Amino acid sequence: MDHTYNITGTVTEIGEIKDISQYLRKQEIKLRYNDIDNTGKSVEQIIKLQAINEYIKECNELSVDDIVDILFNITGRDYAKDGKVLNFTNLSILKIDIIKSNVKETKETLKESLIYKGGNAPLKESTLEELMIDTISDDPDDPFAPDAVANDVLANKYASKNNKKEVDNKDFNDLPF
Repeated sequence: MDHTYNITGTVTEIGEIKDISQYLRKQEIKLRYNDIDNTGKSVEQIIKLQAINEYIKECNELSVDDIVDILFNITGRDYAKDGKVLNFTNLSILKIDIIKSNVKETKETLKESLIYKGGNAPLKESTLEELMIDTISDDPDDPFAPDAVANDVLANKYASKNNKKEVDNKDFNDLPF
């Protein structure tokens, strides 16, 4: 393929896979990018590209708002209908490289938020229960502080899970974290 092109932009829409015939499947995506018009102004453009048959797999990992670099070619043909000749021009996807994935970034951010450092211990992933215990406050002025019963339940659940003695609210601060 002598005539291929690259474009970098942000995915704004991912269409469903359509079975056109037993030999033709396609999936369309929309891409937003900035271009410079003939006056030198930056202009936002939104274009539709299509993946045909085996190239549909290139769209599998895409999510809306991903920044991608797309290698594509331009295809076109005439089509006669009711005595009129119509021309179809398509931007056909050959390869997609994800430059920045917001979904992967969100998963990484969530994973990082589940990591904490306790004392001199190395970083470790926390369970939801550990995070809940970390956020318990016994400050009477804290409007989000759970009541003493909830503190005892969580603390005792932690203690029994880790073979520690049961605790009551008065020695809640003695927990090892």
